[in-house]
Amino acid sequence: MVVLLPDFVFPPTDGSLPPALAIEFHHEHNPRHVFALLHHATSSLQTTITYGQLACAVHRVANILNPGNAIPQGSNIGLLVSTSSLEYVIMILGAMRAGLVPFPISPRVHPSGIAHLLATTKTSLLIAGGSDAISNVTDQLSLALHESNFSTKLIELATLGNILPLTEFPDALLQPFPSLKPMNNNWTVSILHSSGSTGIPKAIKYHLGGVFKNIINQPIGWTVSGPSARVGTMALPTFHCMGLILQVLAPLYMGYTQVLFAPARVPVMPNQNLTLEAVANTNCSFLICVPTFLDAWAQNDEAIAILKRMKGIMFGGGPLTDAVGDKLAKHEIRIYPLYGATEIGLVNVAPPNDQIRDWPWNCIKVSPHTKPHFIPQNDQDNTFELVFEIGEDHHPFVLNSEFNGKAIYRTRDLLVPYPSRPDVWKFVGRVDDRIVLLNGEKTNPGSMEAEIAKCPLVHSVIMFGQARNQTGVLIELRETPGLLSQKNNYSKELVQILRPYIQRANQTCATHSRLDERAIVFVDPAQPLPRTPKGTIPRSAALKLYVREIEEMYAALEKSLDEDISDYVQPPATWSDPGTVSAWIVERIEGFLGRKVDPTIDLFQQGVDRLVLYLTFGGDSYTGGLDSLIATMLVRTLKAATRASKEPNVQSCALILPQTAVFDHPTVRQLAFFVVRSILGPNTLDNNTQTALERINLLTQKYDLQWPRASTNLPIRRQYMVGEHVVVTGTTGGLGSHLLAQLLANDRVERVWALNRKSSEDTRHRQQVSFKAKMLDAELLARRKLTFVDVVLEDAKLGLDHDLYDEVCNPSFNVQYGVLMQNNGQIRSTATIIIHNAWQVNFNLALQSFEPNIRGTRNLLDLAFSSTAPTGLPRFAFASSISVAGFSGLGRQLDETSVQPEDAASSIGYGQSKLVAEKLLESARQAGLQTCIVRLGQLTGDVNSGSWNTTDWVPSIIASSISVGCLPAAAGTVSWLPLDVAACSIIDACTTDERIPPVIHASHPRPVPWADVMSAFSAVLASRTGSALPVVEFAEWNKRVNS
Repeated sequence: MVVLLPDFVFPPTDGSLPPALAIEFHHEHNPRHVFALLHHATSSLQTTITYGQLACAVHRVANILNPGNAIPQGSNIGLLVSTSSLEYVIMILGAMRAGLVPFPISPRVHPSGIAHLLATTKTSLLIAGGSDAISNVTDQLSLALHESNFSTKLIELATLGNILPLTEFPDALLQPFPSLKPMNNNWTVSILHSSGSTGIPKAIKYHLGGVFKNIINQPIGWTVSGPSARVGTMALPTFHCMGLILQVLAPLYMGYTQVLFAPARVPVMPNQNLTLEAVANTNCSFLICVPTFLDAWAQNDEAIAILKRMKGIMFGGGPLTDAVGDKLAKHEIRIYPLYGATEIGLVNVAPPNDQIRDWPWNCIKVSPHTKPHFIPQNDQDNTFELVFEIGEDHHPFVLNSEFNGKAIYRTRDLLVPYPSRPDVWKFVGRVDDRIVLLNGEKTNPGSMEAEIAKCPLVHSVIMFGQARNQTGVLIELRETPGLLSQKNNYSKELVQILRPYIQRANQTCATHSRLDERAIVFVDPAQPLPRTPKGTIPRSAALKLYVREIEEMYAALEKSLDEDISDYVQPPATWSDPGTVSAWIVERIEGFLGRKVDPTIDLFQQGVDRLVLYLTFGGDSYTGGLDSLIATMLVRTLKAATRASKEPNVQSCALILPQTAVFDHPTVRQLAFFVVRSILGPNTLDNNTQTALERINLLTQKYDLQWPRASTNLPIRRQYMVGEHVVVTGTTGGLGSHLLAQLLANDRVERVWALNRKSSEDTRHRQQVSFKAKMLDAELLARRKLTFVDVVLEDAKLGLDHDLYDEVCNPSFNVQYGVLMQNNGQIRSTATIIIHNAWQVNFNLALQSFEPNIRGTRNLLDLAFSSTAPTGLPRFAFASSISVAGFSGLGRQLDETSVQPEDAASSIGYGQSKLVAEKLLESARQAGLQTCIVRLGQLTGDVNSGSWNTTDWVPSIIASSISVGCLPAAAGTVSWLPLDVAACSIIDACTTDERIPPVIHASHPRPVPWADVMSAFSAVLASRTGSALPVVEFAEWNKRVNS
């Protein structure tokens, strides 16, 4: 059925309707129009967020951030989060609607810089969370704030399920926030900050008048106006000015439909491949990205074919090399720069439609709604610096200089006029020394150059990297006998002397600025660097003098063909022994990072961020840590070292070693095994199942050791007990909440310890929120038998200090006040049941990313074995998954027996990790502990409410089906089980008077054909869609979703 929507009503742009109130306008006039189209990276499904849904979510966030409207209007609130773009946008708009001033902060700013930003802007509220990396930053931030004599209240990041109701009728859920006081043109809409590339980052206030003059009413954005324009903004970080402008502010007034990645437990990091896939699957008409993406796509014919279908691609954040831009333009791809800055907004115009094919792609025409001046630099290149004066239609957010007696903003950008178009200009560089990398990241070389210049051998240092993937350095040596003669042969001794200075320089800079030791170009004494009469080195002239050597150095880096690599990096004694290769890799990484690393722990948890090169403005990923530059350097070193070998099989490894090797094998030990296997048998690279099996066995062996032996004289069942004393983990989620509710309501249960991960938010409050969301009786949480304990399960002492750990096996936290009480029962001496439910749910992660969960399981088993209860060791139940058995064709039946690792090898990392935990329980059972593995399948909403998690796959299918007007057919049956029934089955198994079974399956006893489920959905949805939705073949349904 085709639903005709009323015409889109554009809000006024004269400043009378501030962004904080634009949501109400759209809720009234455009509630069913689409604000954002969400692309699911893992399934290619698409869902939509309407302005009606957005309004509901924004008001929810407003009420969460400013409950009771108690915080004064105009108070600042910082956002230091790792989350999806949609959640970030909603949080920013929610803060605005609450009368607060949102201040998005890049997580890559040093904690001292963040403290400076918060203190200077008097931002006393900070939303923080979303990843371990953010938690690490906030831990350091506390000390930095103390040193700044300023305090900030931390607010835990709200979850998407709590703020965004995915319903077609959001009005019923709308809880309006109270009206705000009038706002004038000087009202601060938001605060952003500079990159900090020239020192400490500076806060920049976006006043209301400037938002409309510098952004909303500038012509560049209106190139993509109206709901028919589908604009890909998914590659922009929301905390950067481009993200704030193009994901938050501009859509509210220009009305385009933006395309974002759908929220996921681990936010999608939009590299060039994922972005291109999203662009193709959602039929974007326009895209905004950084030059790094275009650089990659220009080498791919398939990408070029996709880009040719688009109406326009705007790039910003950094320069694009002429070679790449010319190639794309030759293929008639319509690219043009998006020129602006945090301090001035967007200030260029798009080429007219009838001129776009002839328009020079690498040039800009400044907006007629600005008042620019081009100040001649009187140099041989005929360059001009672009500055902006306050004009009637443009008011820079920052004024930093004067020109002709008037306040101006100096961009410090150098441009030259285009020969045949005097009003069109080409960017050629910067007035200052700041380097803008290909990915848009900016580097201030001053501090790094100063560190390297401390070396007694060094006379002068010039860093470079404009429009490159990474920085390099030009070093002029002093006259030192014995070394200068060898410098062109890349003297090992010289590198060793320079290494500590390079490492210290890398410690003073942001991760994207780090120098690779092989990115050094030495100055030839016969061709010294030029100097001015004052003795300074003109940077541009110096780099121009050595342009050939710099090009050769970058070419060698790209191809991993460094001269005499064996002198630079000694290869391992043998490439056939994983231990030797592992030690060699450790040495390389410790050299890159300047600190020790553990070969058994994920490198991306030890100082290597999973950042991809596109990340102009911030980023990632799983838990934060090895930078993409370091990963690239490591792979380059591996390729060069293996290529330099005289053994053919080792040399062949360099040809087949993928660029993603470190990402695919993120611990040193795994990477070493991968390299050795590649050398000993390249064909095994494709044996994914064998590799997975090895990883399963390695992790099992690591934790399946030294089990204590329990007494066999203890009774099977403690029938003389008065009641059960239960420890349950992970109680704030769906299944965990139902487990806790049923345990508290069960008269047979005398005491419950609820173990949950540590969080900045009170655990009891989190539990109350979860109970209310699932329509459970929140009054149960006031029962005296409940005790909350905040833990870190993967820590041997559960994340507690020595004394407190003994108390966990003694007193714990009072349910009312969260403080220790002295007479609570002891876990070790009284616990009769342990139900382990806590587990990270992410179907995209590899097995190794779940190691903390596996370690936590072993720690809990050790706690059970340490029991001193007279009733015997507690029973231990583990919430496992049917995914432990891997994937197979239709008709396979899984028995309630032990699963072999060979079966799990075909599963996803989540299922493999559960299998490792099952193996630990099997060994614990053999050692005398009564264990029960409860394998769960798909869990639905409970019997009473029927409410699913709105981000689950079935609700996503229904939402997409409503959008495309049909439901998908599929073969097979479903055995879904309600959450409360699953919880009841686990508790029943644990409290049986007989010996508990080793394995049970909690699934529906009477599976239903998928076709029957879809027919039922079709009938129920008819009242909303106007008629029953047809059920079509899955291929047809998928085609409609992706069209």
